[in-house]
Amino acid sequence: MIEIIGILSAGILVGRIWRSNAWPSKIAGLVTVTVCILVFVLGFTVGAAPAVNNDLAGVMADAVTLTALGLAGSFTAVFILKKSLRKGR
Repeated sequence: MIEIIGILSAGILVGRIWRSNAWPSKIAGLVTVTVCILVFVLGFTVGAAPAVNNDLAGVMADAVTLTALGLAGSFTAVFILKKSLRKGR
């Protein structure tokens, strides 16, 4: 994890140094293509894993559970934040 943070920090530093050049704005399209390729490769890797395919129902149940709990937590946090901000008025 520390390596990822270091690489990200180095990228931010280089971006700040070369902010005035025109080429960083042209990289956005390349980044989009790269992310799409990475997502495709991730899907391919997961689809090729026999453990995932053998227990697809269990994986889907876990995904639905995590999604539902994440949404419930987000809605609860928004509700509490709105309620606390209204008290401050």
